Amino acid sequence: MRHAVLLPALVAAMSGLLALPCRAGGAIGQSNVSQAEAIRSATVGMLPGEVITSSNCTETLVDGITLYSCEVQWGAPPSP
Repeated sequence: MRHAVLLPALVAAMSGLLALPCRAGGAIGQSNVSQAEAIRSATVGMLPGEVITSSNCTETLVDGITLYSCEVQWGAPPSP
């Protein structure tokens, strides 16, 4: 009897999860080439359909070389 109760609850929970095509995430990317390259490096884990929701980049001079560090957040696109 216990399985008869758990199975519908499990199916309902899984269908709720499957309805969400995107997940929120974030990462930090670094580059000595450009900010754009640092952002690209940070977003390699994004799923198709996700969009960047925020980014914050800093430049640090290390031994005469500029290091770009960008913290990027992403998630589902805004609702229309």
